[in-house]
Amino acid sequence: MPNYSLLKDVEKLHPDEKAYVLAEYNLNLPPEFRGFHRYRIITVNREDKIVAFKKDMGQEKLFITPEFRILGLWEYSVAELWDMADRNQENMYWVNKTVELQGESTLIERVIEQAEVNKLILENKSTFGPEIKVQRNVISKTMLDDIKYNNQNPVRRY
Repeated sequence: MPNYSLLKDVEKLHPDEKAYVLAEYNLNLPPEFRGFHRYRIITVNREDKIVAFKKDMGQEKLFITPEFRILGLWEYSVAELWDMADRNQENMYWVNKTVELQGESTLIERVIEQAEVNKLILENKSTFGPEIKVQRNVISKTMLDDIKYNNQNPVRRY
């Protein structure tokens, strides 16, 4: 997230003014530090300097949609970006998609599975079905101890 506090603030925007970006972020801005609020921030060019217009939209817990940015790249006006942001507030596609993807996530199970496989590799074990485990002699026990206890990368010893 860019540091919008470094930009000079402006009080008013003209709807036909070309804008670089419109963003909505949850921020806790000075001087009040009233807790996290959703801010709509639009950056425009004024007298060859980039300035920001910030509008407090209310407390962050009132918004279901995630934070977002819409690039205008000096092609879209302030009014056009504002309309796009309003439509994004009403669009529940990404909220629903995020919930769906979180429900399907197997990240934790895959991390545990990968850790078990790495342990078997370090111990030179191959597993063939539920009952057959074979100990291989590729890495010596001293080398295995070096890896486990000294956190060293395995080095092939000849």
